[in-house]
Amino acid sequence: MKRIVLILLCLILSVGCFPCFSEASPNNAGISKTPWHDPVWDSLYKRLLKDGFSQKQLDKYFVQLENGFSQKPMGNKVKELYTASFVPKKKPVKEKGKEKPKTNKLGIPYPWYDGYVTDANAVKCLNFLKENEEYFALAEKKYAVPREVISALIYVETWHGKFLGKFNPLPMLASMSISTDLAMLPNYTAKLNLTQKQKDYLQEKIKIKADWAYNELKALLNYAIKNKIDINTVPSSIYGAIGYGQFMPSNIPLYGIDGNKDGKIDVFEPADAILSVAKFLHAQGWKQKNIDFNKQVKVIKRYNHSTAYAHTILALAKLSKQTSLPEKEKSSLTVSQENTEKNNATN
Repeated sequence: MKRIVLILLCLILSVGCFPCFSEASPNNAGISKTPWHDPVWDSLYKRLLKDGFSQKQLDKYFVQLENGFSQKPMGNKVKELYTASFVPKKKPVKEKGKEKPKTNKLGIPYPWYDGYVTDANAVKCLNFLKENEEYFALAEKKYAVPREVISALIYVETWHGKFLGKFNPLPMLASMSISTDLAMLPNYTAKLNLTQKQKDYLQEKIKIKADWAYNELKALLNYAIKNKIDINTVPSSIYGAIGYGQFMPSNIPLYGIDGNKDGKIDVFEPADAILSVAKFLHAQGWKQKNIDFNKQVKVIKRYNHSTAYAHTILALAKLSKQTSLPEKEKSSLTVSQENTEKNNATN
């Protein structure tokens, strides 16, 4: 009996001599003792730790992922890829009396986005120009991009900041980053009746998209950390585009500008968004104010690879240039600008 007790005592004392797999362990770094813990994120967490983010930084943001994995972003991309690659394109049915004329007063060819190129929207673009005159003038001078084009682009993207997206970039990009297998997306693949060839094609594509999303996630985290931004309050598109100009996070360090000189790049501030959009378009080839139409289309399509998108922006920009503000709106703007100047003088 004494011998058994002695053996048990030795075992108890020896426990401290064995290594324990705590949060400091390389295999479980930052995983076992965190303020969050959903195992679905473990591999992503470890990957980000390996790429230089600290446990403190990641724990702060991973708490926001407590609602779990979403099939939505990659599932939506699978539907897009499937439609583009495997669904026969239907020719549009032309209704008599509803065919668009081949020419228009603006001289910008179709297709356009429906409902965007209107007199009312041209006035909105002019109002946005007047409200941010200082920054549009600077953007035009520094980057050669006409102010009407910048205003029209920001209107088409977010209605000048009135619709910034209904998602949050962190869970969207995090979910997309780990969506490396079609089996993770049953809500989107079940109804497609995929052949093996189609499965192989989509499987290859989503791995590429997952790597893209991971790089965007890293850029988002770096942007938030550097500029002290609470990502949890940030709206985005389904794929994580943010701000007035719907920049992907990886574009912010390349083209983001601190337009209002407040010490940070905030793509949700009109000043920063205006200068950032201008810098992007300039970098894509808008090197002088007057470039030919085909070059304009080519440059804008680097922002969104859609001919209808480019034509819509150029048509709305041209209409804005030909439009005058109603006298009532001119006077209200003048009062607003005077009040702003008084406040600035007081401060």
